[in-house]
Formats: sequence, C-alpha cells, structure tokens
Amino acid sequence: MGLNVDQVAFIQSFAKPDPRPIPGFVTDFCGAKVRTEYLGPWGEGLDGTLRESPILRSYYGEVGEWYGTFMAVAAATDSFSVMELGAGYGPWLGVAGISAINRGIKNLYLCGVEGDPVRASWMKSTWRTMA
Repeated sequence: MGLNVDQVAFIQSFAKPDPRPIPGFVTDFCGAKVRTEYLGPWGEGLDGTLRESPILRSYYGEVGEWYGTFMAVAAATDSFSVMELGAGYGPWLGVAGISAINRGIKNLYLCGVEGDPVRASWMKSTWRTMA
C-alpha cells in the first residue's frame, strides 16, 4: 500500500508521546506491548526494544493493516468494539485497544477468538499487560 502525506500523518497521529521500552517485551510506537516469548526465536532480538512507526516496516502486519485499524479507532466516539479472529496472542486487539485508550475512549469491547488454548492464554495475557 502506497501512502500519501496525509495518510502518513494520520498514522503518526497515533504515536504515544513517550512510549517506554520494557525488558521482556517489544513495545510499538502507540504503546502496545507484547511479550517477546510469544514471538518465537526471532522475537529474542526484539526484547526490550521500542519499535517506531510501522510505515517503513513492522515486526507484524503490513502498513495497510495498521492504517485500517487506526481508521476504525478514529471513527469511534464514546465506545469502541473490535473482534480479532484467529487472534493468536492478540496483536491487533492490543494495538486497537491501546490506541482507543490513548484517544480517551473509555468503553472498550474487545473480543478475540483463538482455537489454540496456549495462544488464547497469551492473548489474555497480552491484554492484561496493556490495560
């Protein structure tokens, strides 16, 4: 997906003013955190890192997915609902949820569906880490 200047600025508007890296996690520019152990062996190199804007690259997802997620958050007013199917550890629930919180939305309804019980537990842990 090629982005124009306005779309780049829109994505950047979701940056948390001062996200902090935390050992054992990878933190993205909007403040969403994921335990690196959930990312497998390639996640070890991300331990304790802060990932900047996903415009050039992301440790998960394409820029179009980030843009679409942020468009959904931007359309919300008093509440925000999101569902992630085949959620794994729930990365998009985390990004969408934390972005909504950062925008001042207090009524969140997050639903993740994951068939693997281990990954479902990771998803719950991911959200508890962000909340």
